Amino acid sequence: MNIADKPAAARAQSIPAVRGFHHYAYKCKDPEATRAFYEDLLGLPLVHVVEEHDMKTTTGDVVSFAHFFFGLRDGSMIAFFDLGDGRASQPDPDTPAFVNHLALTVDGEDELLDLKLRLEGAGHDVVGPMGHDDFVRSIYFWDPNGIRMEFAYSLETEESKAKAVAEAHHRFERWHKETSPAVAK
Repeated sequence: MNIADKPAAARAQSIPAVRGFHHYAYKCKDPEATRAFYEDLLGLPLVHVVEEHDMKTTTGDVVSFAHFFFGLRDGSMIAFFDLGDGRASQPDPDTPAFVNHLALTVDGEDELLDLKLRLEGAGHDVVGPMGHDDFVRSIYFWDPNGIRMEFAYSLETEESKAKAVAEAHHRFERWHKETSPAVAK
């Protein structure tokens, strides 16, 4: 029997558990500015570097690159590719700049405000803190590669989290059927 033919409950039991992020990778335009931002300013240590020369990639491209990783406290990483061309990734001109972003967790308001002051002290514009639907409280800024970043901490209680989980599919379906521009009217 194909997994797609199994009932949803059986499929859920047969799907391997995804434990979390290993790393999320972006292209960088300036490796030293990226290292200084993540390691020196944000305190994320450089933990690994992969260097490849004339390598055939998973998409068939043959390139030389350095792929470097910065560690987060939970063991996950944010990583960057330096292709040696001095160019950042180009955002989609039809997508608002706030949409594609990376949100990293902090422990609470004190850490959030400390990071805001640290970023501003280094000359970075920071938006926030601002709350979202009793879900998270966040600040927003740009990294040296033009990546929209967010630091956030949870505002949820066990009760509000349980309520959100219970309502998630209903809210998603309502949005999808009634509001989403992707639905043909």
